[in-house]
Amino acid sequence: MISVIIPVFNADSFLAETLLSIVNQKVKVDEIIVVDDCSTDNSMLIAKKIADEFNDINWIITQSKVNSGPGNARNIGLELARNKMIAFCDSDDLWVSNKLELQLEKINEFPIVATSYKQFRGVYNKSIKLGGEYGYNDFLYDNFIPMSTVLVDYSKLSNPNLKFFQIVHEDYLYWLDLLMLNDKIKVKVLDSELMYYRLHNGNYSKGIFKKIFATYNVYKLHTGSCIYAFLYLLRRFKYVLKKYSNIY
Repeated sequence: MISVIIPVFNADSFLAETLLSIVNQKVKVDEIIVVDDCSTDNSMLIAKKIADEFNDINWIITQSKVNSGPGNARNIGLELARNKMIAFCDSDDLWVSNKLELQLEKINEFPIVATSYKQFRGVYNKSIKLGGEYGYNDFLYDNFIPMSTVLVDYSKLSNPNLKFFQIVHEDYLYWLDLLMLNDKIKVKVLDSELMYYRLHNGNYSKGIFKKIFATYNVYKLHTGSCIYAFLYLLRRFKYVLKKYSNIY
């Protein structure tokens, strides 16, 4: 049984396509939780229409009290989920139809299974292959698991009630904190590109300077030290430049 958590904010241009990629998985999901972050468009109408069409799935469509970002929406989803097996998907991304099927083949061995993915925008299409096994020390260099690629079996983790912070790159901080508390486990990233990450003007964490500051803030909150945060940031720059120069 799998619950899927989807934070939504003004996503009516993409949401239907995203939801259809989830409901049409070869392995059927049991529950879809759509958490609206105070949208001002037709996102919720779209979600309710698709929920009515695919009513064999348990749908929870709810709204946060104030607009506070995807981290809070995911926290709401985690509180509402009736399953311990949880996947995350952002409202503008897409899943390949056998994503969950291939992840479930590894979930008994690895409590967190993610996938490689593709970035796309119109005809632009690039592969991001990150297949491998990664532990806490690896994640101090980089975040190897974009939210829309991840399947987690929370029944196998310590501190499963850990919360997302309301910051930019809240996902990276969440994984660092979770893996520090579960330092014996490895995260499995499949080599297959099973998620499509949509590039568009509304991406939440766009902008190079915003990303640099946000990453520094992640390290500072995680370590409690400005000095360690700066050192980790420098080390990350060196690692990321080397990694992405060899990806393609």
